[in-house]
Amino acid sequence: ARTTQDDALVSLLSTLFKISRLFRIDSSKLLNPKSTNDPWVLLERLLSYPSSSYPTKMILARNLCNQLDLEKDRLVNLIVDQTETTLKRKQRNSPDDDRHSWPFDPENLDSFKSFIKLVNAAHQSTIGKQLIERSKNHEDQFQNSSQQGHDRCVFLLSDRSELRFLDVTSPLLRLRIDLLIYAHICFVEACHMEGICIVLD
Repeated sequence: ARTTQDDALVSLLSTLFKISRLFRIDSSKLLNPKSTNDPWVLLERLLSYPSSSYPTKMILARNLCNQLDLEKDRLVNLIVDQTETTLKRKQRNSPDDDRHSWPFDPENLDSFKSFIKLVNAAHQSTIGKQLIERSKNHEDQFQNSSQQGHDRCVFLLSDRSELRFLDVTSPLLRLRIDLLIYAHICFVEACHMEGICIVLD
C-alpha cells in the first residue's frame, strides 16, 4: 500500500517533471537521484525563467518550496531581495531586460501577491517589515544626497530663510515609495493591521 511518504515523493517528481518541461530540458536532469540539483539554485532559475505565464511559474515554485520544505527565513530574504531588484529593473526600463524573466510583473499586482505566497501569511508580514526597512535605507540615502545638494546650492530668500531643494524625481525616492506600496500589499494579504497602520502613518 502507498504511504504518505510515497504520495509526497510522487508529488515532488510530478513538480520536477513539469519544471523540466517548462525549461525544455530532458527530465532526467532533474529526476535522476544521482544528479546534484541545489533546490535553491533550481528555485532561483525557475523564478528568473522567461515564461510568458507568471501563474504557471509561481504554482511550480510554490509546489517546489512546499514539497522540499525549504527554509522559510531564507525564502523571506529571497523574496525581499528579488522584490527590490525587480523594482529597480522596472525603474531602469532597459529594452534588453525581458520582463517575462522577472519573478513578478510590477504592472500586475496579482502577480506579486502570487509571488509572496511562496510563504504563509505570518512570513508575508515579515516580508512587509523587511521592505519597510529597505525603504528607510533608501530614504536615508535620499536625504543624504539632498543635503549634499543643499550644501552646494542654497537659495536665499528676502527674509534670509533657506529653501531646501529636493529632487522629487530621484530614483531613490521613487524606489522608497514603491517599497512601501509593496510592503502594504504584504500586510493586507497577511491581514496584519499593525503593519498596515505603520505604512499609512
